Parts: sequence; structure tokens; C-alpha cells
Amino acid sequence: MDCVEQSVNGGTCFIIRPNASLSWRGSLFCYGLIVTVSLTIALGFAAIGLWPVLPFAGAELLLLGAAMYHVALRCREREIIRIAAGKVEVLRGRRRLVREAEFHLPWVRVVLQSTAASLAPLRVLLRGQGRETEVGRFLVEAERRRLARRLAHSIGSA
Repeated sequence: MDCVEQSVNGGTCFIIRPNASLSWRGSLFCYGLIVTVSLTIALGFAAIGLWPVLPFAGAELLLLGAAMYHVALRCREREIIRIAAGKVEVLRGRRRLVREAEFHLPWVRVVLQSTAASLAPLRVLLRGQGRETEVGRFLVEAERRRLARRLAHSIGSA
């Protein structure tokens, strides 16, 4: 996962993205390669009279394509936490960012919350003014702890 801290216009900005190990172009190439191999094998079986293989190969390729598309979309999501001008903003989205939450700086605090289930990950929450929002959902537990420390430090020093 990727969490970058930047100083912008006298404030701090945290940009959090999932780790996209394969680009969109790479995903298309990989899917095209799998389609080519699978259809070559399926057409070979169809040529020797085992034509019922074709619909199953097609269904398999459609499901694989849908799954790869879904994963590619999820890898483009991002979360931005801006701390500036007396407020903390949480923005989320892919292409167009939508303001998820906004807190006044003096009343916001960072909470690292563990759950009763031992396998459930820690949650990093921003709480203030009777509201809360979770941040860093893309991150693994060690990165969430580091994000919570860095956020608390940035909010405390602002």
C-alpha cells in the first residue's frame, strides 16, 4: 500500500492508495494472453468433437474478465486527508474526489481502535463533533499504526 505525506500551502496532505502492482495496460495484456490460450485449447477440443467445452470456456473468460475489471477499478481508488486552514478534510474517490468528512481542527482526534475479534484489523478513526470516519482502509496493520502516529502528530502540531 502507498501512503505519501506532502506539505501543501502551509498544511499537510496524506495521499493513500492501494498497491497497484499491475497497470491497466498490463491487466489487458494478461487477460488477452489468457483468452488466447484458453480459446485455443477450447477450439482444439471443439475441433475433435467436444464442442460443449466452448460455452464453459466462454463463461470462465467472462467471469475472469469481470473480476479483473473490478480489481483494476479498486486499485484506482484513493483517499486524501488534508490538514490545513483550521480543518481536517477526508476526500475519497477514483477520478473525481468526494468530500467524505470535514472536522474542525481543535475538536478532531485520531483513534486507533482494535476490535474484539483477534483476526480483525485495527481501524484508524478520525473523531470529532459527534462524528467519526475511518481512514487508511487500504493499509496493512503496521502501516495503519504509522498513519495514526503521523496523523496525530500533524493534527497536534497544526
